Amino acid sequence: MAPEPPTVREGRRPPDGPHEGVPAHLNEPLVNWLETAFKSGPGRNGDAVTMLAVATACRIPLFSGARHGQIFGEIAGWSHGEPDRLLDVIHAAIQVVPDAPVGPLDRMLVYGGSVWTATPTGLQRRVDPTAQAAFHAACRPADAASEELVEAWSNAYGRHPNASDAWDHAIKAVELVLIPIVVPNQRQSQIGHVIGQLDKQGQLWEFVLPGPNDDHNIGQFVGMLRLLWPNPDRHGDPQQRRMPTLEEARAVVQLAVTIVQWARDGLITRR
Repeated sequence: MAPEPPTVREGRRPPDGPHEGVPAHLNEPLVNWLETAFKSGPGRNGDAVTMLAVATACRIPLFSGARHGQIFGEIAGWSHGEPDRLLDVIHAAIQVVPDAPVGPLDRMLVYGGSVWTATPTGLQRRVDPTAQAAFHAACRPADAASEELVEAWSNAYGRHPNASDAWDHAIKAVELVLIPIVVPNQRQSQIGHVIGQLDKQGQLWEFVLPGPNDDHNIGQFVGMLRLLWPNPDRHGDPQQRRMPTLEEARAVVQLAVTIVQWARDGLITRR
């Protein structure tokens, strides 16, 4: 948590933030971080190849004949007074600059009251620390399910979110941990097969939570799976097909994080 300025602690002014864009007090620090990151490359004026890669990723129209030492000035000029552009450049620089100093950048964003956090894969929306910790715990094993969760999280909370892709990757993560448990011998299985099997043979399975009848009925867990499936953007009925909202996708991703962790911990078992 960022330290509060004395004027806020003493009640002389209300706390500000969180800030979606780049407030005035963060603009110059972010530009300076960007310049320092670029200059960490070879050459006194920074790595021109890296700066060109960032400019290309952000679709910055550089002036013809721009020299090595002018490229940063053009990038800074393009994003000057445009908070979204500056954030996009920062996001691209994290991904492109080798060993970009992410830690100092993130502290700067925290202290400045930004909604954004700096991660090794780019800017992501800052979420509740408990939810963030649960995500990191679920992704600790280096396997395909963790990769899908990371992709789902990035699409839900990243700089350029995609609700439908977030939902799809969340489902895939759940499939990867549940199919080997529930339908290990069925070819080309999907989450629908998992739900169907647990529905038809629910008496063979138990969930860690006892439920209202104290019988550990798997039906409670199946109800959670039904919240995940299907993605409304992939619904079989054209009349019900629609693009999910970002709020829906984020809820699905956090639900998937929980289910993946439960499966890893062996909390869904055969009787």
